[in-house]
Amino acid sequence: LALFVPSALRAVGLPDFAAHAERALAVHIQPPYPNTVAEWDPTLERIRDSQLEEDFSAEYHAIETDFFVLYHADPSHFRTTLHAYILKHLDD
Repeated sequence: LALFVPSALRAVGLPDFAAHAERALAVHIQPPYPNTVAEWDPTLERIRDSQLEEDFSAEYHAIETDFFVLYHADPSHFRTTLHAYILKHLDD
């Protein structure tokens, strides 16, 4: 599901957060992404294997730090934006 996070964040009106999700994906895979669940299987296996062999904590830490700087700049923005989107699309 990680593949869909950036586009979902943009769709709900959180493009700044989408950029951090894309950075997290880019640690392991670059576009173009696989199109089907079956095509993701070998990619996911490769990602799992790499996480066993390599330490990505520095990359993840930098992304998390930047994400939370953005989040804490206005702690209610993420929640209220997402909530407003949900309310607007309840009948969809």
